[in-house]
Amino acid sequence: MSNFFEKIHGIVKGRGKEENKMDYFAKKIEEIPFDRKRKWSNTNKEEFAILLSAPSCLIYGWNLDYMKIDSVAKEEIHEKLKGFNIHNQDDVYGYYEEWFNGEVGDGTVGADYDQFKSFWDGEPSLDLKELSSNGQEAFLSCKKFAENFKDIVGVGGFAAWDYAEIIPIIRMGYTMEWLSYEEASKLLCEVADEAYEEFDSWKEFAISFICGGAYWEYKRDGFDNWKFNEKRGYEFFDTLYEVVWNLFTDSECGYWNEPVCVMSKEYSQVTKEIIDKINCPHQVFTENNTISEVNSAYKKSLAQGKEKGFIPVLVPSDDTLAEWLEDLEDDSYSKEDIITQKRRDAEQILQERFKEYTDYIDEEENLTMNDFLGEKKDGEVIGELSAFEDYGEDRIQETILFEIPVKNPWEVIAWLPMGGWNECPEASEMMEICRYWYEQYGAIPAVISNDTLEFVVEKAVEDEEQAWQLAKEHYAFCPDRVDQGTRSGTIGEVADCLSKSKVWFFWWD
Repeated sequence: MSNFFEKIHGIVKGRGKEENKMDYFAKKIEEIPFDRKRKWSNTNKEEFAILLSAPSCLIYGWNLDYMKIDSVAKEEIHEKLKGFNIHNQDDVYGYYEEWFNGEVGDGTVGADYDQFKSFWDGEPSLDLKELSSNGQEAFLSCKKFAENFKDIVGVGGFAAWDYAEIIPIIRMGYTMEWLSYEEASKLLCEVADEAYEEFDSWKEFAISFICGGAYWEYKRDGFDNWKFNEKRGYEFFDTLYEVVWNLFTDSECGYWNEPVCVMSKEYSQVTKEIIDKINCPHQVFTENNTISEVNSAYKKSLAQGKEKGFIPVLVPSDDTLAEWLEDLEDDSYSKEDIITQKRRDAEQILQERFKEYTDYIDEEENLTMNDFLGEKKDGEVIGELSAFEDYGEDRIQETILFEIPVKNPWEVIAWLPMGGWNECPEASEMMEICRYWYEQYGAIPAVISNDTLEFVVEKAVEDEEQAWQLAKEHYAFCPDRVDQGTRSGTIGEVADCLSKSKVWFFWWD
């Protein structure tokens, strides 16, 4: 097998003072004021990712208040990227993919640690006989140095150093204009998700960063000079210790201290207000994104949510919704009360609403119930979510993809209460109907705006009787679905649409 330890051509004996430094490292780590740490949260994924790279940014002298690096000249950034053999967008993506797979350069230090750990655990992942004599000696030397930290770092090993390396590269790619804001943000969000799963606290991440960096310097110096010198690793440990210590203090560098807003976002104030009100992990899409990109991100998040225990919801940003969400801040409003409310008969609610909205038919001389039902034909096929489209402008509205921390899809309504005006059901009634449709058809609320609701289903309603019944329920839920959402003004057109669509669309005038 190919192994980076084969790249060392020779080792000079006598690597400096041979003493066990583990006690020294552990003592220094204990001196860091971890009690002041901010909450380990990826609620704002982009900000979280940039905070992860704070030590590197302090070393480089970079700003942390937004993604673009404007504290140093572009020429300097370009030169730094050249050191990683990155010259364009393709190189950035190539490097990111290699990093993600632990294959970049001489291998990530996180991958090294995992390999060493397999030996410490008695289950070696590498047969040393496959290496040359020099390769074996390099491996054993690096493993010996890494062993200084095995009782200090947590399950994340040395991986924090790798995260702190890839994030600046993404930011540099954006600053060089090789990546768009949306492209860079997407990569940062992916890194944020990985780091959040791998570590449990800023303390654990910080320890991993310091120890991983010390190991990286030991390895780098050894490969550059064809010899390993523990002193280089020890000295770099002390340097990183000072940087991280400052991050947890009240100094101007205290980015890992008590919660403070670090980043100045590159999207609207209204979007920020909605994010603050909902306050859960999210990703933002701007008018530069496409409908297809947003749909792809939603599908990926939906799959992740099944594993991680959240329900994704797309929320188009607008002033009206921001105002309505002020209800969340009212002391009288309780998401938990709505979620745990006594269950009501949603089918009966819909039947009563249907009767109420169709009572006028018998009074109309030129309209009978048969006319209103119509024929099951001419329904459009709705294949993707689109309620976030800025209609007539050929672009999307600024849209937030929230990861709502609820177990059941219908419970997202309590987090994003809309309705209670005109013919739009109020939140508690809407939630019961959403629960009923999920149990009957697997329908999941996917987009919620101030006047629009979209659901996704895994398959269209193929049974004709069910399609007719569901179409009536859709009209009862939202009369405008027929009155203004069809060409024929009939229930049959909606039934036909449901028989071939995986997205349900509702809009209240």
